[in-house]
Amino acid sequence: MIERIVLMITVLSLAGCFSLEPFYYRNVELDEYFREEDMTEWEHYRGIIPDQLIRPDSFTAGTNTIYSFWALQEPDTVTDTTVEPDTSIITILYNHGNYQNINHYWDKVELLWEMGYRVYIYDYPGFGCSTGEPTSESCYESAEMAYYQMISGTVIDINTSRLVFYGMSLGGYMTTYLAAEVSSPAAAILESCPASTSALLKDSGLLGLPGGVVSADDYDSEKRICNIGCPLLLMHGKMDDYITFDNHALVLWEGAVEPKDSFWVQDAGHGDLPYTAGKAYEEKIKEFLEDIFGSGD
Repeated sequence: MIERIVLMITVLSLAGCFSLEPFYYRNVELDEYFREEDMTEWEHYRGIIPDQLIRPDSFTAGTNTIYSFWALQEPDTVTDTTVEPDTSIITILYNHGNYQNINHYWDKVELLWEMGYRVYIYDYPGFGCSTGEPTSESCYESAEMAYYQMISGTVIDINTSRLVFYGMSLGGYMTTYLAAEVSSPAAAILESCPASTSALLKDSGLLGLPGGVVSADDYDSEKRICNIGCPLLLMHGKMDDYITFDNHALVLWEGAVEPKDSFWVQDAGHGDLPYTAGKAYEEKIKEFLEDIFGSGD
């Protein structure tokens, strides 16, 4: 992947300023989510969320139709209006990475759901069943409209004071944008996230390129992260050779303001942090969120 980017940038740089955006996205379109033959492709997918707790959803972002899913908790299914809703459930808006579509990230949703959290995940334009083409502008717009859709109460009324933004890889750009410029959540989590397009170019061995060559996109979390005012947890694998630790995790850490926390996993690569860390991943997220919300006991 990096080698392909290096080759194309070297060619395109001869023409001056260009956009790196076409090389960010490795999206796969679908006509149906969660087909058994598709889900068995992913080794960590377990199918543990009951069908009645998986709710499809969709919304409009610009001219695009964006598809999304809720992973609800059992109290969300209570229909008796005399029963007080459970407002203690933490809701996570999950902004996924640049690969495939929601199917590929459902195992990560399962991990968070298993911890007791309600999760909302959506696809970017051109991913899965969502229409349109992915660009920084269209992805940011989709993230913003996903936020407004989830708090609209169309599917479930959530307690917005217990809302967490979570970004994995490319989704870190969306999480940082939302938390810095749209609405401050109760907490934000960044997992294996790039700092900026410029930082990615350093990973590509192109540190010497003139600044005008890079780039028409608006992917720059290192610029925005100082404007995040909520508690922030940064997680990264030190063996990540795609979004390298020094050029991304440490840059974001230095730019972030307090309160902030970190979880650096020595042997983790890019997409395997939760599984390499194992139980420690769950313990860290629970510890981080319990410090903010309390234990719920």
